[in-house]
Amino acid sequence: MFADFDSHRAGDGRLAWDDLVQGIGCWRLWGAMAWQDVRNRYRRSLLGPLWLTLSTAILACSLALVYGRIFGISLPDYLGYLCISLAVWSLMSSALIDGCNAFLTSEHTIKHIKIPYFAYVLRSIWRNLIIFFHNIIVFVVVIALFDEWPGFIGLLFIPGIALLLMNIAWISVFLGVACSKFRDIPPIMANAMQLFFLVTPIMWKPEALGDQRELILFNPVYHLLEICRAPLLGTMPTTLNWMVSIAAASLGTAVTFLLYARFRRMIAYWL
Repeated sequence: MFADFDSHRAGDGRLAWDDLVQGIGCWRLWGAMAWQDVRNRYRRSLLGPLWLTLSTAILACSLALVYGRIFGISLPDYLGYLCISLAVWSLMSSALIDGCNAFLTSEHTIKHIKIPYFAYVLRSIWRNLIIFFHNIIVFVVVIALFDEWPGFIGLLFIPGIALLLMNIAWISVFLGVACSKFRDIPPIMANAMQLFFLVTPIMWKPEALGDQRELILFNPVYHLLEICRAPLLGTMPTTLNWMVSIAAASLGTAVTFLLYARFRRMIAYWL
């Protein structure tokens, strides 16, 4: 009996692993679906997806003028910081909120077409990554305008964004499976992201906390944000930033894979 149980669990694990590999392998499919999502959002629009860039530019400039004066920070020092902070935060928050609905919004397709479930998660991530590439244009213009290029340290952005996407991937899978069963999670997640926005140094700098600056070290979102933001601002992320981000990716992926292997076959029935 125990041998049959172990064999069944091993079978679920293999199927889950095959789903992940096949999901990555059909990159043309989820890549095209993600791009179509962005195009549909701005269909019949004059500027199309460039509205994403324009909206980010207007928001960043408005906030920089107001909060820069409130915090006593000069515009050249604050505008670049704010632009990259908003771009990375938008990627994180939008991808995670969309991750909650990765399976829910594809209910019809899931029930009628056999596509690896992980492809729906990758579609959500890639869609938000496309939006991120549009948003980061504003940051590039700002650093070019004020001649504040990050130098070679900026190359650390590449492993930083890769590590961020790894964390987004496992959280999206976890939330996608959970939200298929429990429909109260999406609004809870939306409120949680609003809370993290307020307690994470996005519109304000860590120096604003003064002697209590170390409190932000207990915020995991800060570490994920910093490994992408700091290199583009010409500073080195701390060892703790990397350690927390790597530990979150490793532990989260392992736990989520076990959850995914256990409940993957139930997703279609929960939808």
